[in-house]
Order: sequence, then C-alpha cells, then structure tokens
Amino acid sequence: MTADPFRSNVLTRRAAVLGSATLLAGCRVSEQTVPELRYAPVSGLRSAAGAEVPGIDTALFVGRVTLLNVWASWCPICRSEHDMLKTLATDDRYMLAGLVFRDSAENARTFLEQAGNPFEAVSVDAEGRIARALGVRGVPYTFVVDRNRKAIAQVIGAVTEQNVASVIRPAIQRALEQPAA
Repeated sequence: MTADPFRSNVLTRRAAVLGSATLLAGCRVSEQTVPELRYAPVSGLRSAAGAEVPGIDTALFVGRVTLLNVWASWCPICRSEHDMLKTLATDDRYMLAGLVFRDSAENARTFLEQAGNPFEAVSVDAEGRIARALGVRGVPYTFVVDRNRKAIAQVIGAVTEQNVASVIRPAIQRALEQPAA
C-alpha cells in the first residue's frame, strides 16, 4: 500500500521555526501539491462586474499564487470570515478561489449574491471528496498555493486579521518571490 500524499501532513522546517503557537492557532505550513482539479462553475453566479464566475480549474493556478478557501454557506464560521475574504480579494497579485464543501450550488450562489462574491473561481464539492484529498475535515480551511500548485501554508478555521498577518501574507509574499517551475 502506498502512502497517500494528501493525507500526510509533514511539517517543514519553517513550521518548526514558527513554533507551536502557530499550530495551536490552527495554522500549518505544508508542502503538498494540490491535485489537478476541473470542477464546473456554480451556475448563474456572477462577479461584481457581471461576468460569469468560472469553476475551479487548477490549470489556472499554474504560474499564479492562489488562496483556496474551502467553505460552506451553512457554516457560521465561514460566514464570519467572509468580510476578511472580501478584503483579501482586493489584492490582484493572487487569485482567490472558493471550494464549496458539502453544500449545494444554489445555497452557495444565494449566499454569495447576498454577502458579495470575493472569489474569481467557485465550484461545489458536494460530497467533500476533493476537500478530503486535501486533508480538510471541516470548514473553513484556507490554503496558500504557490505558482507550482504547492500548498505552502494553510489556515484551519476562520481567516482572521491575526492569521492574515502571521501566516497568509508572509506565505503569499514568499510565493510571489519564487519563480514558477
């Protein structure tokens, strides 16, 4: 039996430097490659500019830094982090993608239409298969994905000002400084 690279969560030297306080706060540094994904868009979902929002296609991740947020409309913590995601979406140096976990496209679309859509790409993982392959056991969960589709940091739980400053922005900066392979 071979090891499942998506189930293993080997901490890098960087995680050891960050220390247990970061781990206790629900943040990890990882080095897993995001699997190739091509999911349909949420039908009828439009951007603020009125354009149809595409589904998640990891081919779009290559050469571009991406924040991948796994969320659900039924999740109160996901709802609480939504304004922070809208703030993060204003930075055009990276893409914000949303993977809807164990929820319906209709519920996701309704929530995003009411609360505002920060995502450049959104797809539904109704059965949670892809999320589980990424090691997600619940929501919310956010990955910083570098230009080579490698998840270099993750936040388990709500995206907050604290973990944006201590984990997300530094990981984005590292990813922006590294060339694509």
